[in-house]
Amino acid sequence: MNGGYTGFRRVPSTGSAPGLWRDREQYLARRDSIWPIVPYRYLRLNMTALNGDGYVELERLAYLVGATAYPTVNMTSNSAPSPLVASTNSVLSAGYEAFYAFSTNGDAEGGGSSRWHSGNPTPPIWIQLDLGSGNAIRPTAIEYTPRFAGGTTNRTPSSFQVLGSNTGAFSGEQETLYSATGVTTGWANLTMRTFTF
Repeated sequence: MNGGYTGFRRVPSTGSAPGLWRDREQYLARRDSIWPIVPYRYLRLNMTALNGDGYVELERLAYLVGATAYPTVNMTSNSAPSPLVASTNSVLSAGYEAFYAFSTNGDAEGGGSSRWHSGNPTPPIWIQLDLGSGNAIRPTAIEYTPRFAGGTTNRTPSSFQVLGSNTGAFSGEQETLYSATGVTTGWANLTMRTFTF
């Protein structure tokens, strides 16, 4: 195929930057199972549109590789246990930090909080997990469990992407592993939803 690939050897197009593929070539390579499977250290859930009043309340977020959910241990702070690091660009206040989304211990750790609660109702809003140096996975699904409190409902994303990066910059080097739009129904308090890539 001109400018595509020959057998199992990747051949970039003449119109592409060195080593890069055009969208059609990426599609063909993935279709024929010769695209490299890249694992990622940094995983980000990037929410670009929201339901409800514009905030996000997230009880649990897990990245799945087969039947294994990551992180495989409960986080107890944004940087514990090592080498895990949770971060976000939006948090309501102390007691609602990002790490609560990566813990199944619930109220035992965070009192009445025990969930990540965004502070800025204006997307994009993201939450990120750093697996640590030397650790990388390529998830094939996410499990998302919302939690609504204080009479609010449906503080969930309606459009989002799951992004992977090995630098943590998310400035163009990342890969979009999954993308969803118009997810406006099907959410229920403390009811896990699985999105398979």
